[in-house]
Amino acid sequence: MEKPNIILMVMDSARHDHMPLYGYSKNITPNIDEFAKDAAVFENAFTTSNWTLPTHASIFTGLYPSQHNVNAMDSILGKDIPTIAGILQKEGYETISVIMNPWLGKGFGLDKGFSVVDDVAEKRNNFFVKVYYKLLKTFGFLGRAFLINYIAKKHVDDCLKKEKPFFLFLNYMDAHYKFEPPIPYRSKYLPKGISYGQIKKASVIEHEHNAGKKAISEQDLDNINLLLDSSIEYLDFEIGRLFNFLKERGIFDNTLIILTSDHGDLFCEHKNWLGHRHFLYEELIRIPLLIRYPKLFGASRTKGIVQITDIFPTILDAVGVKEESKALLGKSLIKRIKEKDFLKFAIAEQPVAVLDVYKNHHPDFDVTPINSKQRAIRTLKYEYILSSDGKDELYNIEEDPKETKNLVEQRKDIRDALKGLMDEWLDKLPKLDKAKSKEEASEEMKKRLGELGYF
Repeated sequence: MEKPNIILMVMDSARHDHMPLYGYSKNITPNIDEFAKDAAVFENAFTTSNWTLPTHASIFTGLYPSQHNVNAMDSILGKDIPTIAGILQKEGYETISVIMNPWLGKGFGLDKGFSVVDDVAEKRNNFFVKVYYKLLKTFGFLGRAFLINYIAKKHVDDCLKKEKPFFLFLNYMDAHYKFEPPIPYRSKYLPKGISYGQIKKASVIEHEHNAGKKAISEQDLDNINLLLDSSIEYLDFEIGRLFNFLKERGIFDNTLIILTSDHGDLFCEHKNWLGHRHFLYEELIRIPLLIRYPKLFGASRTKGIVQITDIFPTILDAVGVKEESKALLGKSLIKRIKEKDFLKFAIAEQPVAVLDVYKNHHPDFDVTPINSKQRAIRTLKYEYILSSDGKDELYNIEEDPKETKNLVEQRKDIRDALKGLMDEWLDKLPKLDKAKSKEEASEEMKKRLGELGYF
């Protein structure tokens, strides 16, 4: 069996409802749409949590947050938990990670199994990277995805010279708030008289808005969403360039390409909240998911429920590796499509309330409303959310896709049924050893995480 190359592309924080494939009205992703013509498109794909660390731990291990326990800012993935990179490395793959997000670098265990971790932002003293940041921050000539792809292409060429199959993980930060699309994208959708600089100034840090320190107007929110459109359109452009590069190298059809997101974002749709973490609403847990590999996936659109925990077994199935772990609840998407065996429901979790940024910056802020664990169950029709403080919410997604009407009192029968399914799922969930606690983050790491609004 010829081993395929594998590229796992995560558009960090990209919302499914800002993509035409998922019903968005603007044609901002022509390259992804073209890619989708020959791909398996999953219309009801869900993540497992609401921020980078636990969701990527789920992608890399196939486990839910309650299993891998990488859910807090001092967590590190347990050394005995297999990762997709580690397994592929043993199968003779070059395993390469190209990132800008500090959660995915060395220090939290998600570099495990990668022979190379190219943490771009960590290389700010490198001359080329320093020039890139100057061009992006000062002049807007280059975007983040350009640099990710520039480095990724070099790694691909190196692997081709070695004649070794590769597993390439790419994390794109272009759709992550705050948005910094390059010229000419940055002002493309903004109203006349509104400049990019004005929107950047209005783009307050999430925790400052949520703690009530800096308000953000509805007009500014609308314009920030327009800037998100520009960022996604630019990211689509760079993704298209990468696909063209693979075609030029003659490896596009022999590469398993998985394109997805780790979670979404809130722009004050619920409880006037900006950013991610703390909630499990539709905007945060429903994600885009496309897979292309002509030898195993035909072009299709699937309405059945799948989760990012299915990515791990899908990759193993594609390369012919059997994983016997009973802890895995996911299933190869090759098999799910062939057998029409989709999930009856998805589960998303927040096992830990991550409150560090509020304790550090806003010690007087009352965190009670967000100081709870949460778990959500999502069927094709309903979402039920249960918090550890006893509060719960029920929404009919078909009739109320924006989740504005809590039906928990009107439909207690549905609430009880979904809570029963959730409890049964949790009771049967295979448990693993707790993740290890890591040492306090370095000052440099705190600075980088602070730029993303975490510290």
